[in-house]
Amino acid sequence: MGFVYLTIDAKSRFGIKEFVMTVTEGVGKNEMEDANRFAVAFFVTSHGFGHAARACAVAEALRAKRLETDFGFYTEVPAWFFEHSLGTSCVHRPCQTDVGLIQDTPFIHDVEKTLIALREFFPFRNQLVEQMASELGDAGCRLVVCDASSLGIEVANLAGLPSVLLENFTWDWVYEDFLEQEPRFEPFVDGLRETYAKADHHIQTEPLCQSTPGASLIPPISRAIRTTRLKTRDELGVPEAVNLGLLTTGGIRGEIGCLEHLQETDQSWFIVPGGCEEGLELRGNVVLLSHRSGFHHPDLATASDFLVGKAGYGTIAEARAAGASFAYVLRENFRESACLREYLAKEKMGFEISEEAFHSASWLDRLDELLLASDQLHPRESGATEVAEALANWL
Repeated sequence: MGFVYLTIDAKSRFGIKEFVMTVTEGVGKNEMEDANRFAVAFFVTSHGFGHAARACAVAEALRAKRLETDFGFYTEVPAWFFEHSLGTSCVHRPCQTDVGLIQDTPFIHDVEKTLIALREFFPFRNQLVEQMASELGDAGCRLVVCDASSLGIEVANLAGLPSVLLENFTWDWVYEDFLEQEPRFEPFVDGLRETYAKADHHIQTEPLCQSTPGASLIPPISRAIRTTRLKTRDELGVPEAVNLGLLTTGGIRGEIGCLEHLQETDQSWFIVPGGCEEGLELRGNVVLLSHRSGFHHPDLATASDFLVGKAGYGTIAEARAAGASFAYVLRENFRESACLREYLAKEKMGFEISEEAFHSASWLDRLDELLLASDQLHPRESGATEVAEALANWL
């Protein structure tokens, strides 16, 4: 079964992908129409993979309740991430749904570049919103879920469809923190706040940054595991009885400078996603995986005793679900970090390290502490099912 994909016009003034129909060769008209129908549209911010993972977890839980439900994903996160996460093909519309923060590295964002991008993206063009609203109607869409993305709310509003805002923070709240330093954020804070208020339903998830009266509060949302801890270790070539750590930068590619130091310890084995160009590469006690290795990230977390790296929503949720401890790096000058720090401390999930400590592997000096924290944790249930139950009622 083929798909109709929407492509980007790189010259677009607003950096938004124009709608250009491309029909897969050899697929009949009726098949094409069926392939592009979906009941629920997800508009997902492209800030790392954590928001996309959360959307997939909710879609997965909703499909478990209503097997016939199909989904369309609007986002710059690549199609392979959704197809791999859901284990099936899905409708994917590559498009910019918001700006977020422009990042130079997994740990550093650029305020000036973010302001430039915001001026290019907002306000939404009427033609764009009209085209998207028309497509949702043609697809038979009945509900629009917006993971921190404001664009989907405007599209749903024009299409006459109910919208759901799903978030643990919103971008107006993030940009508000920059106002004293940079007043040019003010029109974007005001505009986003006005758009977010138009959502018909509001679901917030832990770790929560700012509580909204009337919104539902749900535990952290993570994708379901697919296989056992032992089977994943076997496929990785990791012995059953060893301690195992998973290094992560939250889906944002960046150099991990501590690889040589990891090979010097005999206390643990390590998995490093994005550590090699293709497939799997074994270097002593270090398993390097390509960015698209085929391993399901929640399975890697479940196979591990602890995680080390950037603390983002998705990584925290998966560590919590796996009962794994976490030596975490929190980004400086990012408002969400204080809320994540508070949550991680409350849940006693591990300890904070600096970016320099992450790259130098000096955190290995506290490995015993990390393993002790892991022994005291246990797997926790994801909030995805609760969200799916609410969405099913609104469909």
